Amino acid sequence: MKIRVGILMGGISREREVSFAGGRTIFDNLDRSLFEPIPVFIDSTGVPLILEWKYLYKGSIRDFLPDPSIWIPSPVPVYIESLPDTDKPKARENVGKPISWDDLQDLIDVALLILHGPWGEDGAIQGLLTSLGIPYTGSGIYPSSVCLSKWKVRELLEKEGFEVQPALRISIDTLLKEGFETVYSKVFGWANNQNIKSIVFRPENQGSSIGVSKAQIENKQAVYRSLLNALFIEPLTTQEWKKLQENIVPWLHKITDPRTGPAFPITILIVESGRVIHAHSIVRSPAELLQTLHSLKDWKEIWLWGYPRESYVIIEPEIQGEEFSCIVIEDPKTGNPVSLTPTHILKPAGTIFSYRAKYLPGIARKQTPAQFPPDIIKKIQEKATAAYQILNCNVYARIDGFVTRDGRVLITDPNTTSGMLPSSLLFHQAAIAGLSPGDFLTYVIQRSVDVRLKEPTATPSWYNINQQLRNIRIKARNIQKQKIAVIFGGVSTERHISVESGRNAFEKLTASTKYEPEPLFLDVEDGNPVIYKLPLWLLFKDNADDIRDLIRSENPLGTAHDAVRKLHAKLAHLILEEHSANKIPEKVSWQYLSKHYSCAFLALHGRPGEDGTLQSLLDRHGITYTGSGPETCRLGMDKYNTARFLQKHGFKTPRHMLVSKNDYLWQREKILDFIASIGGFPIIAKPVDEGCSNAVLKIRNTEQLDAYARAILGLSDNIHSEFSKAGLNISTELFPTGKTAFLIEEEVKPASHHEKVLEITVGVITETIDHTINYRAMTPSVVVREKDILTLEEKFLIGEGQNITPPVFTGNKKIDSALVNHIKKLIEKASRLFGIHGYARWDGFVRYKTRDPVNTIEVIFLEVNILPGITPGTVLFHQCAHEGMTPLDFFEHVIEEAFKIDIKPAPVQNVTEDL
Repeated sequence: MKIRVGILMGGISREREVSFAGGRTIFDNLDRSLFEPIPVFIDSTGVPLILEWKYLYKGSIRDFLPDPSIWIPSPVPVYIESLPDTDKPKARENVGKPISWDDLQDLIDVALLILHGPWGEDGAIQGLLTSLGIPYTGSGIYPSSVCLSKWKVRELLEKEGFEVQPALRISIDTLLKEGFETVYSKVFGWANNQNIKSIVFRPENQGSSIGVSKAQIENKQAVYRSLLNALFIEPLTTQEWKKLQENIVPWLHKITDPRTGPAFPITILIVESGRVIHAHSIVRSPAELLQTLHSLKDWKEIWLWGYPRESYVIIEPEIQGEEFSCIVIEDPKTGNPVSLTPTHILKPAGTIFSYRAKYLPGIARKQTPAQFPPDIIKKIQEKATAAYQILNCNVYARIDGFVTRDGRVLITDPNTTSGMLPSSLLFHQAAIAGLSPGDFLTYVIQRSVDVRLKEPTATPSWYNINQQLRNIRIKARNIQKQKIAVIFGGVSTERHISVESGRNAFEKLTASTKYEPEPLFLDVEDGNPVIYKLPLWLLFKDNADDIRDLIRSENPLGTAHDAVRKLHAKLAHLILEEHSANKIPEKVSWQYLSKHYSCAFLALHGRPGEDGTLQSLLDRHGITYTGSGPETCRLGMDKYNTARFLQKHGFKTPRHMLVSKNDYLWQREKILDFIASIGGFPIIAKPVDEGCSNAVLKIRNTEQLDAYARAILGLSDNIHSEFSKAGLNISTELFPTGKTAFLIEEEVKPASHHEKVLEITVGVITETIDHTINYRAMTPSVVVREKDILTLEEKFLIGEGQNITPPVFTGNKKIDSALVNHIKKLIEKASRLFGIHGYARWDGFVRYKTRDPVNTIEVIFLEVNILPGITPGTVLFHQCAHEGMTPLDFFEHVIEEAFKIDIKPAPVQNVTEDL
């Protein structure tokens, strides 16, 4: 009988989205031959429920709770705490089965904890589970309560002889009673005495860099903002409030989100000269906040004080050095702690390892194993192990710190529950040690039960679980499976997302009874695509450039080679040979691909994987592959020709113009005339051949148009500076330059107040029967975006974007169903004409008159994604789940479609040839 593992995720903390995403990773990676995973979701009011599996694949908690079909938030999406108490039970009823904590005893055998922050890592849930007689994973009550508090950790480590940085602790009570001026005097005096210029503010009990910022001590306003930010207080002056009226929605998004703002419920405090005069009221939703602010009279400044609250701020000097993270686990044979090989966090000097950098693929580089000198690696491991023992941690922990410029190792932040996203540092380091995610989770469960059995509260049932786990033996799989090459990477601006897509495809397919996946990385050498077979440990990099650099290196393990060798010797009894980090990447030929794999699963985005180049190469070598053929890929990659093709076949698209470099340099009047003909600014500017929302911007005037054109056409010497001067707010980290042309198009918007415009995205799959290709459009999703353009963060950063699936157009189920069916038919028709095969995703807008939506609906097509993102929380899986298809079902279906035809379909009439 399988062991029932309750995956406790979500919770009340500000890290609830990280926890939710980690719970999904665990659900996907638990060994199904040993365990039955049971998703136990705890909502942000503390109510537990057994979550229906399909909701695990939503991108954000707010995608399903409150249930959008019964609760339509007013200005911005909210969490369940913003609903009236009478509405909360109804909001939960469609997403899972609410339970009492006592019920948990009969539903699970072991609790696998992926809860973060207060009531997750502070000993509270550990104490509750102990009282219920349920063994749980990770550290016990005491180490959990100590490690959550950065101040307690600091005091304990200092007492035991660890070097710590000077620090100051400021309480919320001091700020509320004495005011900011008094607090600033204390902070300034402390910093001045220590000769500290740059200081970092950290909430005492938060993780994931939430609430962390820095300021120069002499910049009083920056100190003010940073201090309040760490206490989750948003200051607002009357002048700022008046300016916000021009565009209130982005500010409301920030206020509502517990990662970036105070979050609800919010206490409104009236402030004069940095001192609280009195508490005005408590508001529980964005609508209530707006109503209160509009009615509030005679105020100069207010503070919005959010929940969950923070009691203390830790103020420290900015450390000059390199940041690291080191996982410590316990040897199951001896019980002794063993430090894995640390990770070096590579980030620009003077920046903070932010939430965005931690969880958005490709932003920060996490070098595992760290390439510090061998003596520094050894020192980190020794310090991490010592800290683990002093803090009485159990099973595993993540120990963070810095290597200073003079070679000292400072431990700054132990974490008893590490994040468990697919690209988390934990899985990076476990892979180096020779453990796959599934192996590591099995180890965590087994070791945790061993540890719990030594506690005085152990029950006889725990011994039964332990005995069952003791009988587990790794067995070779007897089922013959077809080998599938999962190809990802590439050199496009979308390469980092491709890595996450490829890893997700690999992880899901490892649970298949039909297919055995192997990871392969696509690179380009001398202009030609080449492929490398990757060892497991390279799969868990979250940055394509890291993988590429290590592939090209003669010694991928670098300075950590001896440390890895010693680690493998210590943990030899845990490691499977095929997962050994001693294996190196291997360049393979296309002939090898043809002989050794039944099919290539393409998890690629951009060039050269999505533009037909690779597909043509695979066709020449007779290699079966997933997705569409070369002609369809070439057409879909070009947004301009895609629009022309769709228009030719009667589909609606925004009016647009292709702007070449010559047009911009010599025929600017033609560009401005076109803009005037479509109603003038604002317009949308975008690359012709990029995806993932890269470089898509709303342009409001000629100055912004010039800055954009110069950047994308490779005419600018300083993109960041020119964008800043023109008032363009966009990250330039992955901005494509040196293009020969770009696209401008009209902004799709309502023509009158009787019209409504909603952005939608729709997945489509093929279902081939007897060589006849049929098309099945998924249920559309309405895209909720904060800014003018759907951003990379909203698409791929956990908890950032929201997609409502099924869509809510009018709230009338009969009318909405008719609109959905109309959209599906158009998507299926366009897919057939386009020659789609396997799967794709269409993006566009729906526009209709509110008085008669069924008869006035228009679908305006923006683009087709021939190989859309297949990251864990992608909207495509939201739609598959709504159709009753798990991610594994989807991956297997796409592979089976690849086997069913010999020649891929092509567009019905490809207009690109006569352009």
